[in-house]
Amino acid sequence: MSDFIRPTAFLTLIVVFLLMVLVRVYVGSASEYRKANEALKMDDKISAINHYGRSIKWYAPLSPWVKRSIDKLWEIGENSDKDDPVGILAIRIIRSSLYAARGPFTPYKSQIEKADEWLSVCLSDADNGPDKEDVESVLKSNTGPNRKWSFAVGVGFVGWILSVFAFIFFVFSEGESKAKPKKAIALGIVVGLFYTLWICGLFLT
Repeated sequence: MSDFIRPTAFLTLIVVFLLMVLVRVYVGSASEYRKANEALKMDDKISAINHYGRSIKWYAPLSPWVKRSIDKLWEIGENSDKDDPVGILAIRIIRSSLYAARGPFTPYKSQIEKADEWLSVCLSDADNGPDKEDVESVLKSNTGPNRKWSFAVGVGFVGWILSVFAFIFFVFSEGESKAKPKKAIALGIVVGLFYTLWICGLFLT
């Protein structure tokens, strides 16, 4: 394989891999949204809420199904009585799913703030309910996954996969039975570093 074709093939492989990941995320979100709508038609609100939440967790920038799932959950929550646990669950799922989907940044942060306000009013208005300030304090003290380590999980996994592909492409040359020692050592270290980052992220996130 020529010096030009080999890097081109590697870059093509990277693009194809990233597109496959992106398509999987979009398809996953769309599938969960469809299942939620089917459950809602059968008046199974609990299943619908859970599927909408899963659709949100398949977050990707510009995904239309994430926003539609959020809107559907708001519709369920606001059309329920204030003391209806199903309505409360729908709003809780909005904030918990968005927190679960966050990485370097939190998507739809304004929706989380809106959900916090709705829950604080709803829960404090209940009979023998806590003070609104206490509920707000608990909601704002959310202890979700560590953002930096969550990001490290993604970077480590993608980096590990791509570095393994790079090892295969650049260490072994077409027509040569032996690997190239210097490239093997360098890329082997890169593979190990990304793998370590991925595993550490899984444990520390």
